[in-house]
Amino acid sequence: MSDNINPIFQAPSQNPNPDDSQPLAPPPEMEYQSQQELYQAAQNWAKEHGYAIIITHSSTSNGENRFTYQCDKSGSCHSHKKEGDQLSKTKKTNCPFKMSGNFYKKRGVWQIKIKDPNHNHSPSSDPSIHPIHRRLNEDQKSLVTQLTNAGVAPLKIKSALMQQSDAPPSATLNTIYNHCNQLRSNLLEGRTSIEALIFEIRKNNFYHMIEISPGNSHMSSLFFAHPQSLTLAKRFPTTFILDCTYKTNKFHMPLLHIIGINSSNKSFSIALCFMPAEKKDNYAWALEQLFISLDQISPSVLLTDNEQALINAITKVFPNSTHLLCSWHIFKNIQLHCRKHFKSEEEWSNFRMKWNNLIQSSSVSEYQNNFTEFSVSWNPPTGDYLIKNIFPLKEKFVSCFINKHLHFGNTVTSRIEGLHSYIKRFVNTSTSSLSAVVKQIHQALTIQLHERFIEAAQHSYKQLTGLPPSIQNLNGQISHYALKTIHSFHMAKPPNSTCSGSYTSHMGMPCIHQVHEAKRKGTKFQPEDFHLQWHIKKELDVSFFFKLWV
Repeated sequence: MSDNINPIFQAPSQNPNPDDSQPLAPPPEMEYQSQQELYQAAQNWAKEHGYAIIITHSSTSNGENRFTYQCDKSGSCHSHKKEGDQLSKTKKTNCPFKMSGNFYKKRGVWQIKIKDPNHNHSPSSDPSIHPIHRRLNEDQKSLVTQLTNAGVAPLKIKSALMQQSDAPPSATLNTIYNHCNQLRSNLLEGRTSIEALIFEIRKNNFYHMIEISPGNSHMSSLFFAHPQSLTLAKRFPTTFILDCTYKTNKFHMPLLHIIGINSSNKSFSIALCFMPAEKKDNYAWALEQLFISLDQISPSVLLTDNEQALINAITKVFPNSTHLLCSWHIFKNIQLHCRKHFKSEEEWSNFRMKWNNLIQSSSVSEYQNNFTEFSVSWNPPTGDYLIKNIFPLKEKFVSCFINKHLHFGNTVTSRIEGLHSYIKRFVNTSTSSLSAVVKQIHQALTIQLHERFIEAAQHSYKQLTGLPPSIQNLNGQISHYALKTIHSFHMAKPPNSTCSGSYTSHMGMPCIHQVHEAKRKGTKFQPEDFHLQWHIKKELDVSFFFKLWV
């Protein structure tokens, strides 16, 4: 072990499991330059010898100070419980050990004086038994604070502490949790919870709107968005995905998460909204704030799960937008209500295969044929459920209907589930205050936006090599994702089917038929052959990132 290791990590100088018959040696009566130095030396000695000391009294006389120290097992338990009540615990044994730390003014030194060197208990087997030894030292506090502010979970923080030394620290997980709670308390700086929330929002320059409940004048909803997220959303306003996530705050408020897709086909968070409940009016208020924050730009396509209150709010706020349903959630609902009506796994697998064929129908005529074949595979209860609840919604999730709209291949909400998980890596507890959650979300969004900026900058700085002649001229104008897609079409075998135009209508780029036609004729595609979604433009202001953590 190196000499510069913090004393709190150093292994005890004696056997960690000393013989109970051996007395607990008192600290040597040495002189020190300060009371803190004396106390720390005595505490380290006690720690190595299986006990702990506490300050029980202090006094001053003629300019000379005196501190009285005793074993932490001194005194007795004063329980107010009556006999027969629930059992309690105590560490007190009336231990007689006592020492003093005296300041001698003439000599300007502090000295230990042992008053009673005896203990009436055996040495402890581990320092962490004593609360005072579980305290974090200044270096540990600094590390815990730094990692907490970076969104690291307490369990991983303890792992980091343990990696600092061969000997494990005495601090427990509760010690780390308590320090994190103290940090959250310090964050308030005397402010009320709502004052701290507003301070955090304004400090991070979030666009925000607050809804006040008319009944009690309390905040009922909070909509907030990173300014650079809104810049990206205005640049890519075609397809948005919406979903709620939970267990992010101590008030149990659902958090509506709204995301978009950039030219690299990567997801980014647009805005978030804490809501009191998942009702139509709550969703409508959040969507109205989104509409206002985007300078009244309406997204072309909105993708959600089958949450009826959210669907009703979308119809109200964005009546001209196309609403699509997540096909994965659709099937989960079918599975929940219909799986029990199938007698064997083979019947269910056959049903599921024909369902997948149905929703992937590329034309209306193919859908009708697949529907006829699919209807043979269901039983009466399943048919009743599908006809009543699912097929009326077919234009929101079946390929031949939704591919008329620019959804860029997004037919499930898995993107937003991934960003839920990303956000929760920073919001590492479900009992945080709203101000703490907003601070942690700001950290998450800042990193996310920086990554998206770097990706966009690389598309302009780096060019793809080996592209076919039909798209070589688009290097630096069209995103790498779109160019790689066209390149894969160019390398594939010519299609046997007739072009329906479906791919171009929902992806906003040439399809495999058009690519092979250009290859045969030797023609080149132009930027206008691609939707603006795939065009490379300056997406974020680089100067913004110099102020990210201020």
